[in-house]
Amino acid sequence: MLEKVKFWTIQGKMDISTQYNLLVALFPDKVINKKDLSNAIQQFKKQVKPSKNDVCQMLTELYLKKDDDPRWIIKPRFDVGERRLNSLFWMSSDQVNAYGKYHDIVIIDTTSRTNQFDMILMLVIVVDNNFRNLIVAAAILEDETEATFSWTLQELKNSCDIIPITLYSDADPALISAVKKNYPETHHFHCIFHIELNLRKKLKGKLQDQFKPFHAKFLAMRNSLCPKKFETGWEELINEFSACEQYLTRVLYPCKKSWAHFAIN
Repeated sequence: MLEKVKFWTIQGKMDISTQYNLLVALFPDKVINKKDLSNAIQQFKKQVKPSKNDVCQMLTELYLKKDDDPRWIIKPRFDVGERRLNSLFWMSSDQVNAYGKYHDIVIIDTTSRTNQFDMILMLVIVVDNNFRNLIVAAAILEDETEATFSWTLQELKNSCDIIPITLYSDADPALISAVKKNYPETHHFHCIFHIELNLRKKLKGKLQDQFKPFHAKFLAMRNSLCPKKFETGWEELINEFSACEQYLTRVLYPCKKSWAHFAIN
């Protein structure tokens, strides 16, 4: 299976959706995870990328800033075998100060496939006393595996010796596991914004013109301050929109205490 992924990536230049559909058709008895497929594609893409000195320029710029201000934090991660940089974490001195002041609520967000190197940008964000979002750390990562997330979180903890009180992120299983291992005392919640994006992606096609009333009732249920009222709203939602039952019960209900208002208020 991996040989096909390698061939399709390097020779055919197929995107992840095309490869996923082909693999499902060719291997109907196998469980194929899109995140694992994405990570494999990223690894094979690195084998054909032309050599560039962008990494050297970026590191040079960062270390020049550190020469001017030693409080800058720069943590590169190298693949010794392939002699390449595969991840990079950094914080400016102003960001270190902001993280020290406003680490009560921390938000972690990742964006992938938005640059020519197909790497992941991870941002660590806090909320200041004026309710403004401040970026306090950034990292460029080669993949979204638990090991890579753990490395980033460990560098953040080692650099500032701070344990966030509350952390919000999407529901990526690898990130959830990494937060649990590195910040066991932190309350980890799932961002309702990402949950809503997934609802639109997974259910809008099934519900069509019924998605708007479904969405309104979902938010009303989610915002319930009483656990019993939440459960009543959940049952009503399942009964009224039965086409959503499988996704809701499989994906969202097991982790309800990470996003339901009664649990995180």
